[in-house]
Amino acid sequence: MSKDKKLPYGVWPVALTPFKYSSAIDFDAYEELIEFYINAGCSGIFAVCLSSELFHLSASERLELARFTLSLVDGRLPVVCSAYIGDSLREKEQALADMLELEPDAVVILSNHLDPNNLAAEFLKITSEYPDANFGLYESPLPEKRLISVDELAECGNADNFIFLKDTCCDLESIIPKIEVLRKRPAAIYDANLKNFPFSVKHGGHGYCGTCANIIPELVVRMSELAATGDFNTEEFLDLYETLMIAQQFLSFSYPRSAKNFLSLRGLKISDVCRTQCKSYNNETFTYLKNFHSYVMRIIEKQKEKQGVLI
Repeated sequence: MSKDKKLPYGVWPVALTPFKYSSAIDFDAYEELIEFYINAGCSGIFAVCLSSELFHLSASERLELARFTLSLVDGRLPVVCSAYIGDSLREKEQALADMLELEPDAVVILSNHLDPNNLAAEFLKITSEYPDANFGLYESPLPEKRLISVDELAECGNADNFIFLKDTCCDLESIIPKIEVLRKRPAAIYDANLKNFPFSVKHGGHGYCGTCANIIPELVVRMSELAATGDFNTEEFLDLYETLMIAQQFLSFSYPRSAKNFLSLRGLKISDVCRTQCKSYNNETFTYLKNFHSYVMRIIEKQKEKQGVLI
């Protein structure tokens, strides 16, 4: 991708990693999942991210997952992937060099893997060492959350090959000045907070990159379309917003297992196996899951009918 090209507005799922019952990556299920995102109208894919169970993948598995994603998508959508991960500077630099060889649309650096006292300087050093590659930043909540200040972001914005930011501040008043400081720069800022993202779009944000897009991407895509109009008082917007808030609350229980179970009910061949430690579903919680699935599918059917799509 050209360094001066903005990434597209819209919805970016944070791709899950399906596992077999042996705990190996299930690439057949992963292929189905990526096609599901694409067919739902998503604008891009963030692969090898926290929802991918990033810190429970080996360095070779992270590369294998990125390579598979890029080959499968084959330019249909932009794909960004995390790198610069490791316990030492040498490990991080090797991970970065290996990921750059795959040529994703951007290599995303986790803010908590940069020097907290010199975040912008370290990021700019990386971007200057690889001027022909594109980069992004991600305020990953784990292993510890490190939000990027407006001043740091303004300095990072001096890199012409900085094109992607996943913001996790989850506060509208905090993200607005970040949008402003990047407004005339190549970097596109995507809100991870479902509640705020329509309103951050109103202020110039580029869309949503978060967990709800993993399970009901078509509804989040529709919300992004409505958000782009700036009219938040229509019946459709208010009803859809309420549905998405319920979905986000549902996802918070035992994520990413909650997402995998929901996708299984949607017909995807994905197990609920996770390497991340998370609670299993009992009869009560699984009944709630099925009821929520039935509710959401009715909403999706209504959306399709409105748009003239055969069910």
